[in-house]
Amino acid sequence: MRGYEVKEKRTTKIDIAQKLNLSIATVDRVFNNRGSVSPRTRELVLEAARELNYIPNKNAKYLSKKVRCNIGISYLLPEWFGSQVERGIQQAYEEFRDFGMQLIISKDALDEKEQIRKIREMLPEIDALAVAPWEPGTEFSDFINSLIDSGIPVVTFNNDMPLSRRLMYVGSDYVVAGRCAGQLMDAFLEHRGEAGIVIRSEHLTNMGQRVAGFRNYLSENSGIRAQGPFKVHGNMESVAEQVKEILVRYPQMRGIFVASDNLVRVADALKALGEEEKVSLVGYDLNEEHAELLREGRVRSVICQEPYRQGYEPVKVLFDYLMEGRLPVQNEIITKMEIVMRENLEGYYKEMKGDV
Repeated sequence: MRGYEVKEKRTTKIDIAQKLNLSIATVDRVFNNRGSVSPRTRELVLEAARELNYIPNKNAKYLSKKVRCNIGISYLLPEWFGSQVERGIQQAYEEFRDFGMQLIISKDALDEKEQIRKIREMLPEIDALAVAPWEPGTEFSDFINSLIDSGIPVVTFNNDMPLSRRLMYVGSDYVVAGRCAGQLMDAFLEHRGEAGIVIRSEHLTNMGQRVAGFRNYLSENSGIRAQGPFKVHGNMESVAEQVKEILVRYPQMRGIFVASDNLVRVADALKALGEEEKVSLVGYDLNEEHAELLREGRVRSVICQEPYRQGYEPVKVLFDYLMEGRLPVQNEIITKMEIVMRENLEGYYKEMKGDV
């Protein structure tokens, strides 16, 4: 698996036999339901298999088909979010590598054109592609369609290409994510006042969908007036000045919805301005810094979107398609919206760290 570090040591039947001081033949009879094995021995073997994380090697069925299964994966995500996606990719790799699957990963493209170029470089080596597109657009849709026409199935994740003929999308419904943020803000502000919307770029489609969902929820269900979106970016001093200008212009603003990935900068700006206890912050996703902001009460809530699943499901879908010819039963897997606040943080924090 290139482009990603994996642990190669796998538990075998020999390991289980040595742990229990049994013959390999006895262990094999347990897993293949052959011959006579006492219930107590069977129980011990299965318990040891669970402890040692043993995964049966059934690769002969697939290797006999002589079908190549090389899956390319292309994305550029914030490092902290990408690491959570990569745990899902790692899990899929560990499940399917014995069946002949290989992964080729590219995660350093800096724009759409470079991402397309790097995928083209993969093409001689891959049979399928999982991609989080830089930004949905005509050029990328046309590129995905050209891959499909050449016989390479494509699954998108995190960012969809709905106008393309991709096999499936795995990720958030960003309009619903915005509506969830609107409902949270409505509750935090008790249905009154003003709430600002902060973005980092006006060119990102998923940001626009979040903003639309947020606005729509408030206009349909609340007396809160949504202001913005305001483009806030730059260093700490610049962000603080921009946030100050927003608060001066809208003195009734009691909440800020951060639709982009600069929640920490906005929270620090509010602290520097002495406004952190007056303004409720709502944002997205969980990392170390966001967890600390939740613990301190400086952020009221973040909305998570199952990054682990966004890594795991595309690989599984493409493996099933290549090796079994199995089409997905639906053309999208919409990940759950998980509302994380200070009171329920620790369970989600452990999951984020991979401790559960």
